[in-house]
Amino acid sequence: MDDEVIRDTIRKSVWQCASVSEEPTTDLTSWSVRRIPTGACHLVGWTGSEGRVSSPIVTWDSSNRTATTRSGRRYHLSAAAGRDADADWVWGRWVQLHGVTSWTDVSSAFSDPGAAGDDESRLSE
Repeated sequence: MDDEVIRDTIRKSVWQCASVSEEPTTDLTSWSVRRIPTGACHLVGWTGSEGRVSSPIVTWDSSNRTATTRSGRRYHLSAAAGRDADADWVWGRWVQLHGVTSWTDVSSAFSDPGAAGDDESRLSE
């Protein structure tokens, strides 16, 4: 295969998910929360049909284990934090496309409802 064909195939293997009006809520399993140097926290996980990277989290409701992202979509975090190979692959493409060179896994702040700090403090450094 030609190198350009391979690069084009990889570029096309990441797509936008359904619009918020079509999919206002999503359950994530095998999820993690990753903070990038700007301070934004993104959900990375499995939707049941695809790996997903969310837009930045803007609110977190620990009692319902629900995050609302900048797009307005609400993500319910079902099961415990974990990893999914497809979601990790999408994350790798996402950081490459957005020029992110480092990130921190902050899932523990979201997986333990009794963790120190209020819901909003979990979203900041």
